[in-house]
Amino acid sequence: MKIDDIYNSAKFEETLQKAQGLGREILDDYFSRTPYSNKEKEKEVSFFYEDLEFIRKKWILEILWELETYKGSNFNELKRAIKGISSRSLSDRLKDLEKNGIVERNVEDSRPPSVLYKLTENGEGFVELMILVILFLKRP
Repeated sequence: MKIDDIYNSAKFEETLQKAQGLGREILDDYFSRTPYSNKEKEKEVSFFYEDLEFIRKKWILEILWELETYKGSNFNELKRAIKGISSRSLSDRLKDLEKNGIVERNVEDSRPPSVLYKLTENGEGFVELMILVILFLKRP
C-alpha cells in the first residue's frame, strides 16, 4: 500500500469529515453554554497555547513515535533509536510525558531492575489523533 492509497480511500475522507464535525460540535456546544468575556477568551487561548507548546517541545514527537512503534521501550532503547538526543533531554521529556499522563513508567521487579516506558491509553489516543492530523495536513 502506498501513502497515496490512504488519501484516495473513502474511509480516510469519511474519518476526516467525522473528526472535523465532532470537533466543531464539541466547541459549538461549549461556547453555546459559556458566557463570552475577555477573561474567558484569555483562559481559552492560554489553555490551547500551553498544550501546543508542550507538543512542540523538541523530541516529544520522536519519543511518542518510538513508543507507538515498539509498544514500549526502556531508556537505552529510546536513546539508541532517537539519533542526537542526549540522556538529559530524554529523561526530561519522559518526565514531562509522564506528568501529562501520556506515558507511564513501569519498574519491573527483576535483577537488575528494569524500567519500561509505554504509552498510556491517553497517549495512544493522542498518537492516533496526531497521525490523522499529519495525514490531513499532508494530503494533496
